[in-house]
Amino acid sequence: MTHQPRPKIFLVLIIGALALSACNMSSGEPTPTEIGVEAVYTSAAQTVEAQLTSTAAVQPSATLTPSPTGTATVTPTIEAANTQASATLPPVSGGGGSGAVGCNNSAYVADVTIQDNQQIAPGTTFTKTWKVQNTGTCAWNANYKLIFVSGETMGGVTTAINQTVNPGASADVSVTLTAPSTPKTYIGYWKLATDSGQAFGGSIYVQIVVTGTPGTPGTPGTGVPTITPTFGASGCYNSALVSTTPADGATMQAGESFRKTWVIKNTGTCEWNDDFRFHFISGLMMRDNTTNKLRRGTVKPGSSIEYFLDFTAPTAPGTYSSTWRLFTDTGTFFGASFPVKIVVPGATHTPTVQPSVTATPTVTPTTAAYP
Repeated sequence: MTHQPRPKIFLVLIIGALALSACNMSSGEPTPTEIGVEAVYTSAAQTVEAQLTSTAAVQPSATLTPSPTGTATVTPTIEAANTQASATLPPVSGGGGSGAVGCNNSAYVADVTIQDNQQIAPGTTFTKTWKVQNTGTCAWNANYKLIFVSGETMGGVTTAINQTVNPGASADVSVTLTAPSTPKTYIGYWKLATDSGQAFGGSIYVQIVVTGTPGTPGTPGTGVPTITPTFGASGCYNSALVSTTPADGATMQAGESFRKTWVIKNTGTCEWNDDFRFHFISGLMMRDNTTNKLRRGTVKPGSSIEYFLDFTAPTAPGTYSSTWRLFTDTGTFFGASFPVKIVVPGATHTPTVQPSVTATPTVTPTTAAYP
């Protein structure tokens, strides 16, 4: 049996004693217990939270600007008048209604000269006169004036009224015009203005039909024909207006339906039959159809008939006219023109245009990445 040498055993014992002594000389803290995985996760989360809180204290939070609903540019819809075949009219003819500016206001009363659709030869100079009423509370002085508004100027210029008109009183006001050279229907709108040039009240208009050819001055047998308030005969056909109901210039409420009745006389030498027609020629039609059969049987020369049409007043305040005429079963116009003239009361509306809104871009906050 072999024995280990004693020195080797002694050496092992010494080394073991030294190792125990080294352990006892380290920090006196107890041996840490083992940390679980869940505890590691919890500690990490708390650390990240502390970092975010610290960063937020240094950097202010972004204020979120809500994305506004962009408002598109508002384009006012102005109620358009019916498309006309003969005369181009502004969407709102104006006149008749209230258009007070301060203490000044006016209202149309009647046409004194140049009735609607009066025939005038090209180049003819004429004076249009209206009767108007001072419906304001201030007197008009001699320097108040008529000013052009829209349509055809027909050579007209701003013209002083040259008279004093007290509140409630009426007066005749005039402007000198010249018929254009091209044959067709023309219409021009005018308004009263103060001595400082501020327009007020309802607008008034002149409407003429330029017919024929210009005369050559100094040439025998030529010149301006006699001005008549109606159209005339065509062959053996002619007509005349006997009476009308309601009277021209009657007040109708906005959108009101009304019936216009004419008593018409056959002043020609030929009979009319059921297929003769009543046809729209100028102004604002105020109904759906432009042509309507007469349907009154045979109308002999010298006889009269009663004829009516139903209309609807426009919704905008103003003075409106619609002109009609008879034509034969073969399509030939003849005789007088038959007007419809009404006043829709109320203040003229000027639409307010809302400016465009530039939308503020949406702010999307971002979170900084931390290591």
